[in-house]
Amino acid sequence: MCTKVSSYEYPKDEQRISIYPNPTQDRFTVTSKINKAYSLVDLNGKTRGRGMVSEEDSVDMSHLEGGIYILIFEYGLVLEVVKL
Repeated sequence: MCTKVSSYEYPKDEQRISIYPNPTQDRFTVTSKINKAYSLVDLNGKTRGRGMVSEEDSVDMSHLEGGIYILIFEYGLVLEVVKL
């Protein structure tokens, strides 16, 4: 028996996320055409921050230790992962 799976694709320009500066020390800016939820995760898998970004938002990381972090964006059923 097969199960039908459907999907919705956002137009490419709506999916585009820009993050700068990357790498960063204290703060980075995210630009996007649609609102997206994000999670900031360390390499041990611990969530270090969460929030929403829209059009152009700044995210403060000054309270975190230096290191590599993963930024996970969620919009609809789409996940996008970015290494910081």
